[in-house]
Amino acid sequence: MFVIEWGSCVLNSSFTDVVYAGDIEDGAYIGLFTGAVYPGNIEGGAYIGLFTGGICAGNVVDGAFGSKKLTGYP
Repeated sequence: MFVIEWGSCVLNSSFTDVVYAGDIEDGAYIGLFTGAVYPGNIEGGAYIGLFTGGICAGNVVDGAFGSKKLTGYP
């Protein structure tokens, strides 16, 4: 796994580990993920895949591959 510490955030380029609140995935701020991100998922681009938790206000999840656009969530 390739992880870069970036301030209090983490850029995780492999998406195979747990994603924490405030993480940045694939250059997009994802927010309050509390579950795992699995191999093959694309974060911050198109397919969000399997997760639990919430999306922070202002985040956008791309509508491709059956995911949803979520903005303005608390």
